[in-house]
Amino acid sequence: DGDSSDWIELFNPSASPLSLEGYYLTDDPANLTRWRLPAVTLPAGGHLLLFASGKDRGDPAGELHTNFSLQQSGEYLGLVQPDGTTVVSEFWPTFPNQRPEVSYGLNAGGAAEGYFLIPTPGTQNGSTFTGFVGDTSFSHDRGFYNAPIAVEITTSEPGASIRYTLDGTLPTETTGLVYNGPIQISSTTTLRAAGFKAGYVPTNIDTQTYLFAPDIIAQPTMSTSITQHPTYRLQMEDSLRAIPTISLVLPPVTGTPPRHYIDRTEQAGSVEFINFPGGQIQHDVGLSRFGNYDTNFDKRGFRVSFRSQNGSSKLRFPVYDGDD
Repeated sequence: DGDSSDWIELFNPSASPLSLEGYYLTDDPANLTRWRLPAVTLPAGGHLLLFASGKDRGDPAGELHTNFSLQQSGEYLGLVQPDGTTVVSEFWPTFPNQRPEVSYGLNAGGAAEGYFLIPTPGTQNGSTFTGFVGDTSFSHDRGFYNAPIAVEITTSEPGASIRYTLDGTLPTETTGLVYNGPIQISSTTTLRAAGFKAGYVPTNIDTQTYLFAPDIIAQPTMSTSITQHPTYRLQMEDSLRAIPTISLVLPPVTGTPPRHYIDRTEQAGSVEFINFPGGQIQHDVGLSRFGNYDTNFDKRGFRVSFRSQNGSSKLRFPVYDGDD
């Protein structure tokens, strides 16, 4: 249906096919017969994908959907034999807290539970991660500043390291600058950071844009008839700080010098809503050029797409104050 539903995968480790007709899946240990599987056969070494969407679809010729969904904060999940009482496999008392686009289950050998940074529906699970690195926090939030600042980055995870970038690129476990202390920022800067720890799923990449009005006024795309006007130029800094601002960030294209470029092909990026009446927020998004193809002005239009593979699949923020 185009939904980003929860899903459950069953695996048959035996050398013989197995009929699942009459087996049950349940998220309630007090109700072991909550959802009955139809007449489907799981081949030897085979996988079966079921959507925990709550839509209750049991046609063996189509997609299978349970009549319950899964709680992100964790809950019980069990596979029960046709007798309705014998539990074949279970997460007891609960599976742990989940994160979007990260799967959880048994590793390829079936010996250990853990998280999988790359979900593999239909194939064997890979190596597990034991947990998530605690999210990064910044001493200074995105926005406009009048004076230099020293930004501190922390994570609640003991023993985790933090890497960051200042050029729009994405930090990884082996790339970016290693955070060792406050970062001095005195001009318009995009700070991107993430936390890492061996055996743990890293944090998402946080993006914070710090804006200094004089830098914006000096951009070559700004009209000098306004920026150098005897009256207007005196009002520009206060005016820029007063209006809602959007910051779009994407990695630079390799070159000399590196430059930021976007065309009609969607690229992964970041959008920040700053100084809006409803507050401010950041999302990882898809960015693509939109319109202006013939005139090719320096100031271009962009399409911002919210997709689950980038981050949130919906924008829930009052972009237009007082209007849905």
